[in-house]
Amino acid sequence: MKILAKGNGAKSWSKKVTCTGKGNDGGGCGAKLLIERTDLFHTFRSYYDGDTDTFTSFMCPECKVITDIDDARVPDGRELPSLQTWKKNRGRNGR
Repeated sequence: MKILAKGNGAKSWSKKVTCTGKGNDGGGCGAKLLIERTDLFHTFRSYYDGDTDTFTSFMCPECKVITDIDDARVPDGRELPSLQTWKKNRGRNGR
């Protein structure tokens, strides 16, 4: 491959994480993973008083357990899909 014009050096967001099941009753397999923005989705917890908490999560490809990550580690401010939308998009993309 030949570079025709230099880019701005930007790289896509990625983060090394461990599958722990944090925030989802544990049960993670301990796999070390490199996740990208497209691996992230929102999960929600609703309470009887009507409040809802939103979490940023990923699903381990090894054991399928969901783990929450700290919001400070999330790339940019763009909206993430819900778990249901993320699953639909993954199925459509063959992943």
